[in-house]
Amino acid sequence: MMTVEDRRQSDRRRAHRHRTLKAGHIAFNRGGTIDCRVRNMSAQGACLEVQNQIGIPDEFTLLVAYDHFKRRCRVVWRNPKQLGVEFCRRLSSRPSAGRMPSSGVTTAKSSMLHDRCRR
Repeated sequence: MMTVEDRRQSDRRRAHRHRTLKAGHIAFNRGGTIDCRVRNMSAQGACLEVQNQIGIPDEFTLLVAYDHFKRRCRVVWRNPKQLGVEFCRRLSSRPSAGRMPSSGVTTAKSSMLHDRCRR
């Protein structure tokens, strides 16, 4: 049964997401990774399940080894165990760049990546 929150989330999506359950990795900071599960995915974004949100930046690279999938992502929403991401149009050559949500500090490089995600 679809909850009210599920309906609100699906209403905001530009493309239908396909259910999946694949192992993934959130890559950032020159080699740092956090394991995740890809719960659903579309051409524009995905829902990721994580153990907790600690240390996950607002921008990162999502890796799914099974599909040889690698895309820059921007976090659109968060809750304690899940996050919704929007795929950036261009893949950065440096998956390490990203701004930590708790720091509040944005470098010129991470600002440039953020601008790419918005295009």
